[in-house]
Amino acid sequence: MPASTNLLLGEKLNRILKNVSRTLYLSINIMPQRIKGVMGLAYLLARAADTLVDCQRLSAKEKDRVLKLFGEIDNFDSRKKVAEVAGKASSQVTAPGEKELLANLGEILSVYEGAEEIFRRYILDVLKSVVSGMKMDVAHFSDISVVSAFKTAKEIEDYCACIGGGPGVFWARIYNHHLKMKKRTGPDLDDARAVGEALQITNILRDISSDVKMGRCYLPLEDLKAVGVSPSHLKDKKNLSRVKPVIGKWIVWAVERLDNSENLLSSVPKNELAMRAAVIWPVFWAMDTLSEILRENPLDPDNKPRIKREKIYSTIFSSGPLLLSNTSFARGYRFRRETLIVKLNLPESSAE
Repeated sequence: MPASTNLLLGEKLNRILKNVSRTLYLSINIMPQRIKGVMGLAYLLARAADTLVDCQRLSAKEKDRVLKLFGEIDNFDSRKKVAEVAGKASSQVTAPGEKELLANLGEILSVYEGAEEIFRRYILDVLKSVVSGMKMDVAHFSDISVVSAFKTAKEIEDYCACIGGGPGVFWARIYNHHLKMKKRTGPDLDDARAVGEALQITNILRDISSDVKMGRCYLPLEDLKAVGVSPSHLKDKKNLSRVKPVIGKWIVWAVERLDNSENLLSSVPKNELAMRAAVIWPVFWAMDTLSEILRENPLDPDNKPRIKREKIYSTIFSSGPLLLSNTSFARGYRFRRETLIVKLNLPESSAE
């Protein structure tokens, strides 16, 4: 299949992308066509791997084999085998979007096969990064009958580097390739990596209750022991006050990395409105999600902390001045940052 300079996902694959991640779809859909297709393709492949790793009917050995195949998708036989596994596993998945994703993985891999060589290389690199993180999932959380946890802070940092930092670097590399054709310089990879890590830890903190239900505790054991709790305590929402110092620590870790977003946005030319929005929106949504995590109870399985759809769209509709001014973005970001830090420092009785 000849390589195409404009990688098109097509109507069906775009619908699948929208169904498995609405917010990411919104961010990707506004990008220039050349970038949009590559970003969407990489996400669909990574999401397919993640869905298979979460499939409870696959053994740890089978999951390791699947992840190995994803890291070798430049090989035709590997693409064929992983598509076969996904097709069979699709019947075991209940979420409609993920079921359709797995059922159509062969078609998605055909799009990958037809991409330009440089884009295939970038996609393969980011897949290897997220696959490394998924292997950590398989190694730590193979027994869902008990709640297991990462042991150290370094493990969760390494995990965020693989699952979030790698995609951040991928975004920057794709965009730098786009700008190079226009003879411009673009984002620093370290800034993109840091913001990506922050987005991942935000997801982890938002999903504590649903992860614990699956036997997964990403908060490190050494942090939990320091406040006198075990991973199983996270099953009970009444233990929030005991776990709050650990959650607060990792919110601060997220914010320290989100601080790089000011540099990241400054590196995006002001006439590249779509790419500026692709920085602004996820950062603001992450900050708003962290605020919700402090306002709600992330240990409560019936009340997952998340920003409302209206908030998502209000951020989109009010972002006009931010697209044209780095100062306006910095002002909006720092307001969210200061509000968040104030909430973190509130006395227990006032915070609840």
